[in-house]
Amino acid sequence: MSVIQEYRNKINQIERLKTALSNLDYKTLKFVDGAMSAQEYEPVRIEKQNCRDRINALEADLEDLQQAYEQAEQESIANAKQQAVQKRLEVEAEKERRLQEVLAEEQAEADRRAEIMRLTEEEENVPLEEGES
Repeated sequence: MSVIQEYRNKINQIERLKTALSNLDYKTLKFVDGAMSAQEYEPVRIEKQNCRDRINALEADLEDLQQAYEQAEQESIANAKQQAVQKRLEVEAEKERRLQEVLAEEQAEADRRAEIMRLTEEEENVPLEEGES
């Protein structure tokens, strides 16, 4: 798993744990209001503490990963930019190649026309034999 994926995975785990904590709040309110006994609430309290402990551990992991994550993100952005530049260069090279083909075709056509004109002029300059008008 890449650093970026690991970092994002930990963030997602923290969000899920925070949601789980929020979902347990109604039981805490029931306990505070006296609708739930201490014995009934104890598993909820333990579950909430486990969630907080896990969140704290994940946040500590995130701190350790932060620098590697930022570096990986910068490298990812740099790679994407480099690929975009490379693609742009390839497109420009292809455009240049096509332009050169068109110019070569136009030059060949101009050469053909010049040859036709030269041949036409030669025919016009050939002296007519007697009896030809």
